[in-house]
Amino acid sequence: MPTKFKLLAGLNTALLLFLSVSLFAQTTITGRVLGNTDKQPIVGATVQVKGGKSATLTGSDGSFSITSSQKVSALVITIVGYEPQTVSVKGNSVGDVLLSTSATSLNDVVVTGYTTQKKKDLTGAVDIVNVKDMKAIQAGSPEQMLRLLLQERPADRPTCSFAA
Repeated sequence: MPTKFKLLAGLNTALLLFLSVSLFAQTTITGRVLGNTDKQPIVGATVQVKGGKSATLTGSDGSFSITSSQKVSALVITIVGYEPQTVSVKGNSVGDVLLSTSATSLNDVVVTGYTTQKKKDLTGAVDIVNVKDMKAIQAGSPEQMLRLLLQERPADRPTCSFAA
């Protein structure tokens, strides 16, 4: 009788161990994100499990490794300046994912001071100043007008440029 009990207890322990390992199993998926036109790595793209909470960023070579405790059927890859892409997952690797540039937002024209620039060429913080607001302020120069406008603005919007 004691041997049957030991055998049954051993089988129950093995079954519980197997179930706990399978319940907490995690899936790791790897891949690389490249630009569609130049095939160069895209650094800092967000890779997220579609419908899940797991997310990661691509490294300096465009590669990523994402781990999820749920079954992964698709990944969503996003970064500013590129079209978002959903990639189906089959196995543990998605290979090279090619992202197309987003031409709509990068070709917007931004008026800065007395010049115009394309949004994709512009670096730094930009804000809009209404010309009517500037005309209402009495100051000796446009720089003084901007300073006075900035003093009236909330702290979370400290930068600005001209807008016609």
